[in-house]
Amino acid sequence: MKKLTVLMLALIAALTLSACSTPTANPAEPTKAGVSAEKPFLIDEAAKTIKIYATVNGKYLKEPTRHGLNYKEGKNGPKALFQTPGKETDVYDALIKLGARPGDNLKVETAKGQTVEGQPLLVTVTWDGAEKEYDITEVVTDSTGKQIAYKFGGNLDAAKQYMTGCMLCLDSCPVGIASNAAHPYGSFDEKKVEFRGNDKLLADGKVVTISIKVQ
Repeated sequence: MKKLTVLMLALIAALTLSACSTPTANPAEPTKAGVSAEKPFLIDEAAKTIKIYATVNGKYLKEPTRHGLNYKEGKNGPKALFQTPGKETDVYDALIKLGARPGDNLKVETAKGQTVEGQPLLVTVTWDGAEKEYDITEVVTDSTGKQIAYKFGGNLDAAKQYMTGCMLCLDSCPVGIASNAAHPYGSFDEKKVEFRGNDKLLADGKVVTISIKVQ
C-alpha cells in the first residue's frame, strides 16, 4: 500500500510539472511567417524580403557576442545569439536574387578598423505571439548606444573558405554575409563595444523569425 501511495504521488507531481511547463514549438511546424526548421528560408520577391527560421541562444542574453545570426553547423554557430539550420551561402544567393548589391570591400588580412559597405538592409525579429516585428536594435543592446546598421557585405568566397556560418555579424566583418556598419571590424575584439540580446527576446531555444529586407 505504501509503495502504491508513493507511485501515485510521483505520478501527480509529474503531471503537475507537465501542466505548468511552457510549451515549445515543434521544429517541424511552420511559424506564422511560414518558415520552419525543415524550410528555414522564405523569399518574398515582391517585398524584397527573406524570412529566416531561427532559435534564440540564451547564453548571449547574458554574455556578449559579435555574432548575430549564424548557420548552426558553421564554426561560429555556437557563438551566435540566433542560430538557423539554413546555410549562409543560401542567404547570399537570396539577396542577390532580390537585387541587393554586395560591398565586397573588406578582406580578412586588411579589414581591421574598416567599415562594411554594400546594400543597406533592414533586419527585424518577431515570433508567434509577439506584439509586433521588432527592429534588430530593439532586441539587441549595443553598449555604446548606437543603432545597428546592416549592410550586405557579400564575402561569398570568404564564407566558403572559413565556413564560420556567419550571416548577420554585429560589427563590420570580412567573412559575414551582412554586418553592422555602425562599428569597424575589430571593435568587439578590442572591447570597444559589447552586444547582448535583451529582455524583449524569448527564452533559450525559443523560435523566432528574422526578416532581412533589401532597402
